[in-house]
Amino acid sequence: STPLGTSNTASGTSTAPTVDITSATNEVVIDNMSDSSNQAVNPTVGAGQTSRRIELSAGGRVVASSSEAGAAPVTMSWTLNNSNDWFTGGVPLKPVAASPPIRHRRPQ
Repeated sequence: STPLGTSNTASGTSTAPTVDITSATNEVVIDNMSDSSNQAVNPTVGAGQTSRRIELSAGGRVVASSSEAGAAPVTMSWTLNNSNDWFTGGVPLKPVAASPPIRHRRPQ
């Protein structure tokens, strides 16, 4: 089986970058968000998400990522303190199936 579900992206100009990701229980959704402005936007992660990384450049650009437990669907969102052009995308990570136990045979 594939380790990734179906990704989705969104873009816009506002203070609320948001993308909906189709996922399921036992999956983990990850997202990335970036803005294309030269303003400091100080992103805040959406409810239920865990912030994983926020990079702010000297010019005010931002790249941020987060994760959230899978459900059907999951809305990945951020709040920016200034309205900016943004792009965001996400994808669900599927659980790995357990492998069967290794059985050792003794030589006869």
